[in-house]
Amino acid sequence: MNYCTEPCFHNLENIRNFASNPLPIIVNITSLNNRLRFSWSHIIAFIAMIAVSYFTFMGAVYHTGGNFIAAAVGLAVVDFMLILVFIGAQQLKASGTKMRRKILWERLLIFSSPIIFAAATVFCQYFWDIRTRQHDILSEFNSALNDAGEMFNEYDSYADDRIEQYESRLDSIQSMHSNDPYVYGKLGFTAGEEQYQRENMLLTLRTQLFGKRYKTLRDAAYGWIRDARRGASVWNVFIVGNIDVIRHTIRIWDEQLNEFSADRMSNECIISEFRSESAQSAIDRISRVEKSLSCSSIRPSPAGIAICLVLYIMLLLPYMIQRRDGKSVYSLIHGARRHDGWLKNGSETGDTNDDNNFTTF
Repeated sequence: MNYCTEPCFHNLENIRNFASNPLPIIVNITSLNNRLRFSWSHIIAFIAMIAVSYFTFMGAVYHTGGNFIAAAVGLAVVDFMLILVFIGAQQLKASGTKMRRKILWERLLIFSSPIIFAAATVFCQYFWDIRTRQHDILSEFNSALNDAGEMFNEYDSYADDRIEQYESRLDSIQSMHSNDPYVYGKLGFTAGEEQYQRENMLLTLRTQLFGKRYKTLRDAAYGWIRDARRGASVWNVFIVGNIDVIRHTIRIWDEQLNEFSADRMSNECIISEFRSESAQSAIDRISRVEKSLSCSSIRPSPAGIAICLVLYIMLLLPYMIQRRDGKSVYSLIHGARRHDGWLKNGSETGDTNDDNNFTTF
């Protein structure tokens, strides 16, 4: 069925009515604009929303020291604010009803959108500040891992020194055979078997210090450190969680190395306990990395400002390309603009609702 979209003038009376008051027909045609325009701008805005969400979540996780729940709540608030402002403003612009009230809300949202967007992207700016300091942060992080690996080199040196000292001690004991045979026997030697006993004692101490447990721990630690270094990046939000794991792991390694070194031979001299300076250095360094990620002040960086400005324009695109409803008597900046003739015609027909009178905007 075909419908006529043009005004039909069946008689002279209809012609006179249309000439005197064309408002109803024009309003009917322009009311087609009373709907949202979905286009490529919404795709661009959606991409911008994803980017803002990602940067905000990363910055919130860093700022809260790895509190993912708090970061998720903050992200939800930010997304709600951005949708309310930018999509809400577009809906208000497209609306063809209650325009006098909606234009006020539209102006409020649009004119306040830079401030709201700046507040919503605080954590986004925080992330980009961390991104600009990535080199220093990762350098300190890798230094902490190097110190953690250095623990085992220190232990190797400690164990080698103990074995060397013990070997000298055994030589000293063997020289006592002729002077004090009783003490000589108490220290584990039997006449005629000294060389065999000496080698057995040295092997026992070496096994205690460099046994299978130590080698397993060392190999696992080196592999763990290698993997941690490979995945280190400020783009990987789990680096915050890894900091606590690394700090805890370094303490465990230090305790186990102290445990290995605690075993001693009965005829050893008084020995010093193993103390790793690298372990404490690694813990101090990793703590400084954590402080750099979580306790820094929020300082906008040039890169962060530029990126946020681009994202703001991308989010504003749907509003910018949205056509205002044809019946709207308002614009974003100017007040109501209506021709006197339309006002007169509207008053003659009894239509006193300002929101439904047609103007050029």
